[in-house]
Amino acid sequence: MMKQKKKHLWLKIPIIALLVLLLIFAALRCYFRLPVADYYAASQKSFMIPGTNDGFVAQGLEFDEADSRFLVTGYMKDGTASPLYLVKPDARHPEKTVYLAKSDGSPYSGHAGGLSLYNGLIYVADGSELGLYVYDYKSIIEADNDASVSAIGFFPTHTSDDSFIKPSFTAVYDGYLFVGEFFRDVDYPTPDEHKLITKNGDYQQALGVFYAFDHQCEFGIDPEPVAVCSLPDQAQGICFNNEKIYVSTSWGVNKSHILVYDADAVVRQDDIMILGKKLPLYAFDSAALSADKAIAPMSEELIVVGDKLYVMCESASNKYVFGKFTSAQWCYATELNFFE
Repeated sequence: MMKQKKKHLWLKIPIIALLVLLLIFAALRCYFRLPVADYYAASQKSFMIPGTNDGFVAQGLEFDEADSRFLVTGYMKDGTASPLYLVKPDARHPEKTVYLAKSDGSPYSGHAGGLSLYNGLIYVADGSELGLYVYDYKSIIEADNDASVSAIGFFPTHTSDDSFIKPSFTAVYDGYLFVGEFFRDVDYPTPDEHKLITKNGDYQQALGVFYAFDHQCEFGIDPEPVAVCSLPDQAQGICFNNEKIYVSTSWGVNKSHILVYDADAVVRQDDIMILGKKLPLYAFDSAALSADKAIAPMSEELIVVGDKLYVMCESASNKYVFGKFTSAQWCYATELNFFE
């Protein structure tokens, strides 16, 4: 009789475990999705973020209009070479994967942040080395799947040990490359010179710099910056679309935010000395803010394609896991009018 009871108990354990997992799934889904239900209602799944079950932590997002494909960068949890994925819209699997290498051919295993594509070159932000790794896009297109592709060079965003921008994300805007940094107190500090009170009274602690594209310069960029912008804390990405500026901010399991600024309302501040030059300073602050929309946690880079805003997210990676329960393994496309 006792043996029969034990047998029945062992049969119940898998059922109980399954019920517990289903309850956890439901709880996580409700906790992270319900507070931003309006965001999901205005969005649709685009493509599945590559590598979420393989240790990849997604960061950067770009779109190749000529061939209608997304480019996704990030880093590997185990410190192996950082991949770059080519992904078609609405795809469940990447079209191609290449692994980034430095100019000398050694694997690039850094925190590959944001990326931008312009005039046949890809610029990948690297905060630890204070600059951008530059890759020939044609070489990536022609490379075999899973091949290693070496950078053609490195574009520094520093002029001295105490004058630099620590690249976290990038964006192309009207013939310029914008390179921005991330600030969070203690974890990700910025120099005191980057902290300022804007004319509208906002205290902001991160900067972004505009560089002009110039095909006559090495790596297609004039090394002399032309302007600086003050950024909100915890900025993870930026994109420019017509007269709107979209900034993704996030940290941890808190709700992310998409801050929308009117370009015409951005106010010029006092000039600032940085990167060896005195530059005009502008502020993406509350004076120009037209909308603040909460979205799912751990947003990263973002880009406008057509009439939709696409946002990269890292929460479904093996590093953070919880996004696997909330459908965050998908890159979502959101109607732009949601952010009005």
